[in-house]
Amino acid sequence: MTWAPAERVCQDAGVTAVLAVFLSAALAALLALAGHAATPVLALAVALVVVLVAIGWAVLMDLPDRRGTALVIALTGWVSVGAALLTRDALRPLAVFSGMIALAVLAAFGHELFRRGNRDRLVESVSGTLVGQVVALLGSGWVLVPEQVLDGTVIPIAATALGATRVLGLFPWPARLAGWIPFLAGTAAGVAVGVVLGQGWQAPVAVAGAVAAVVAGMDRMLAAQPTARTPRGGLAGASAATAAVGAVTLAAALLIG
Repeated sequence: MTWAPAERVCQDAGVTAVLAVFLSAALAALLALAGHAATPVLALAVALVVVLVAIGWAVLMDLPDRRGTALVIALTGWVSVGAALLTRDALRPLAVFSGMIALAVLAAFGHELFRRGNRDRLVESVSGTLVGQVVALLGSGWVLVPEQVLDGTVIPIAATALGATRVLGLFPWPARLAGWIPFLAGTAAGVAVGVVLGQGWQAPVAVAGAVAAVVAGMDRMLAAQPTARTPRGGLAGASAATAAVGAVTLAAALLIG
């Protein structure tokens, strides 16, 4: 059977979308399992998510220096994960991250000083790289989630909400419902896990609802990017949502705790 070029593009885009969604589900499962293991295991899982963000972010945002941007994002994410691991038991574990953000800004500008070609896209490259760094940095929030909150079930609840929201986002819902159905499904899935784990529904709905809202919003935002339908763009979109909700999960856990 011979496919017309337009049909082939649509088919490839559909396959990429499916793979990206199920990659999100796999990453969510990995984080849920790592959350029950030792903290270094969770840190390694987050470091893997950072690598995936770095690999595809420049493609997703159509930035001029793909290798340089990937390197800067990866280094920012790894350093932030390491900082989270070292300061996890500190009295104010978030204090170091104000400095991390400042270093990320310096690294983004330093990257521009050394890259070559397409100098007319300077602002686009700086801003796009910095956003990718911030997304990678937010992933370290997974490592800082307190184990004592909800008896250590915060990460499984959040990871379930993340995976369910991404999977339900795969379906072609009507425009009015495209964001709401994944959000509600992700929230319901996270709450169900919380109930099964003996945490009731009030606290889990706060965690799952916050995570599902951010994931559904990011999906709607990134879907507007034509590059999101490419393999590396889809990879970045899937892993970026996973990283970004690390900080959301931490915030929800701190508010509950």
